[in-house]
Amino acid sequence: MTITSPQADIAERRDNYRLMLDLLVSNKGVVVAPPLIVTANGQACARKEKISFRVIQNCGTLPVKFLVDDVATAPTTDMFHGILAACTTVDDGTGGSQSFGLTGNRVTILGVGGNPRVCIFEGYAPEGLP
Repeated sequence: MTITSPQADIAERRDNYRLMLDLLVSNKGVVVAPPLIVTANGQACARKEKISFRVIQNCGTLPVKFLVDDVATAPTTDMFHGILAACTTVDDGTGGSQSFGLTGNRVTILGVGGNPRVCIFEGYAPEGLP
């Protein structure tokens, strides 16, 4: 079995701990993309090669199912990787979140019972800039 890494062709690879530490100490090479608010079912994040990290957080009052898959179109009642808990009120910060370290796979979402509201937070190391 061969496991490929999004950093496989990068000359100097850093593990998740090092990437996050560099971000926290404001290393000039780590770039954080502007936040993205997604308010529709379907694709929340496109596939991106060499991403350092990605976090999605539910900012709405409905639970949100998510699927990490480059082929399937959206989560369904029985095909999803996880569920993000709802906020008590919109944008109160209590909604569930999921971190994806070093995976650039596409993420699709489905609001349970209505339209979702999620925030996407992504970062790139200098070797992974899009």
